[in-house]
Amino acid sequence: MSPAPQDPSGSAPLDDTGDTYRPHLDGLRFVAVYLVVAFHSGVRLLDGGFIGVDVFFVLSGYLVTNVLLRDLAGHGGIRFGRFYARRVRRLLPAAFLALVGTAVVYTALASATETERAASAIRACFLYWANWHFISEAADYFGDVDRNPVLHFWSLAVEEQFYVLWPLLLAGLVAVAARFGRRRDLVLRLVVLAGIVASAALALHLRHDQPNRAYFGTDTRAYQLLAGALLALTPGLVRRVTRFSRWLEVGAWVGVLGLVVLASRLFALDPVERGIAVTVVTLAVLVGLEARRGGPLNRVLSLTPLVYLGQISYGTYLWHWPVVVIAERFVSLRPGFLALVVAAVASGLAALSAALVEMPIRRSAVLDRVRWPVVASGLSISVVAALVLVPVVMRPGFARVVNDTARLRGTAGVSPGLLDALTPVPQWFDQKKVHDEAYYHRSVACPTGTPTNVPCTVRRGKGPHVLLLGDSNGIMIAGPLGRAAEKADLTLTLGVQNGCPWQLGVDAMVVIKDRAGCRASKARIYADLKAIDPDIVVVMNAFTLQDLGDVPYSDAQRRKEFELTTASARALTATGASLMIIEPLPRSSGADPLSCLATATYVEACRFRALPGPSPIEVHERALARELPRVSTLDLDRDACPLLPVCDPIIGHQVVWWDAAHLTRRYAATLDDELLAGMRRTGVVPPAPR
Repeated sequence: MSPAPQDPSGSAPLDDTGDTYRPHLDGLRFVAVYLVVAFHSGVRLLDGGFIGVDVFFVLSGYLVTNVLLRDLAGHGGIRFGRFYARRVRRLLPAAFLALVGTAVVYTALASATETERAASAIRACFLYWANWHFISEAADYFGDVDRNPVLHFWSLAVEEQFYVLWPLLLAGLVAVAARFGRRRDLVLRLVVLAGIVASAALALHLRHDQPNRAYFGTDTRAYQLLAGALLALTPGLVRRVTRFSRWLEVGAWVGVLGLVVLASRLFALDPVERGIAVTVVTLAVLVGLEARRGGPLNRVLSLTPLVYLGQISYGTYLWHWPVVVIAERFVSLRPGFLALVVAAVASGLAALSAALVEMPIRRSAVLDRVRWPVVASGLSISVVAALVLVPVVMRPGFARVVNDTARLRGTAGVSPGLLDALTPVPQWFDQKKVHDEAYYHRSVACPTGTPTNVPCTVRRGKGPHVLLLGDSNGIMIAGPLGRAAEKADLTLTLGVQNGCPWQLGVDAMVVIKDRAGCRASKARIYADLKAIDPDIVVVMNAFTLQDLGDVPYSDAQRRKEFELTTASARALTATGASLMIIEPLPRSSGADPLSCLATATYVEACRFRALPGPSPIEVHERALARELPRVSTLDLDRDACPLLPVCDPIIGHQVVWWDAAHLTRRYAATLDDELLAGMRRTGVVPPAPR
């Protein structure tokens, strides 16, 4: 077995919190971190592998509270300087290396817009605020947090905030509970239990309407850390169950197996429900492991390779996600093989970081004696890195490396041997300018300050009244629809909202800022259809339920979406209006073409392959058009992708794609005649004069 880390002030073997070392807990860390690696690599069998983070939270709360309780018992109070200095020496060196390394490499590979977003996130990571930063970003429909190279630092921010606050809270709680005499420990446990219940209840309350807030929030994650703390505050539990040694061993094995099952797709639980289940199972595993320290499961988890990989699991976690994000830009690997590659690369980087930087700093007797200076230095380094180093390193254009050959081997279907026949990215292309122009025409939008749940009329004409509903693709199409309305002298009313599909009862995007508001606005529009009195309703969505990646899209979910789509179509036409459904556009499943163009040499390197045929929802919408009177569909796929299923990023002198699923404002403006022709085919809009 590899030697356990030593306490700089003595010879007793310690774990990374200063607690008496138990190798089986590093084995549990091994299980947790590679579940996360498998999940982020896209292994479908473990598409709940993000639960590894939940395991880490419970384990951290348990170990850290044990350290603090030992301080209280042995020294009559918490040695704050010692605790905080050890946390700084444990966490900052590895995080600093990972953040700076990610900043340098990502800046060399990414577009200016991607670099700007990543720089903002990396600053938040250095300031221990990453989870709240990503909550804010996710509230933006185009925050694109799921591809940010430091997204995984959200969990470290939660732990860091816990490490700052929990010693202070625990010291205060102990002081207050001491007034209850012999009932002190019971009062302390009841207060912590109340905190667990409140935190879990808040997470459950927010999980539907604000899923990102429920998932990333410190307060909505506190129950897992406090659950570990409660176990540490109840040492008698472990002692009392030792007499059930046979059942403990069976239960511990079942618990570890239960974690793997909860990481699989066998249970259709949302992340909060899954997190609560994992918390309970992890507590059971910890009780079994701690009560049966010599049992077979302990020996398995204490195997030298597992222990070593568990010891460097923190570094593996830090490096694995940037490796995934960067690797996916240039190579297309099967998820299982990608997971192996990511695990090897991330663990290798973690091992180097631990041997060359982390362990020398953690074992330094000199640093252990100057505790508050270490804390002050760590905070200063973090602030300087956030405010000075990141802006310097992540300047757009600081470095740029391209690999068109790797891209061209991907979905574009172009042989690298044909490079001489390819089209160079034109000199006039300006990624930042195109991005800043947005995907919609600002002149065809509701006035600033208009409530999102109130439709607004942006043009009044003498012809028929058009009502536009839908999500961001509806907003995107409002510009060309406005031009079409001007040509035919139509009245145009907008009822569009980012992330808010047109069907009643359908919630499409996990990142929607205000899901309750979306539902309320749709309910109001449908209820007020007679008052709005449209002659034709035009609808368009970018995403549907089948685009969610958190859980498999089951046949039951698909049937439900079809039923809601049919019911909504009937409701929209019940007052006599016609309905024109604009089918979803093709979309890129990888990096968006606009960002690709910013780092590519050849235009063809940024092509993407779309589905060659209609998606299930499009098939259903076309069937609706055949079944229901006054319902029609409009397919714009060939307008966006003339070479379908291959979609070009530039056509003529126009950049086509603003991101993976939206046309640029200028390219969308070319669709007005198609939209007008589609409305005329319904018979509601008069034909063009001859």
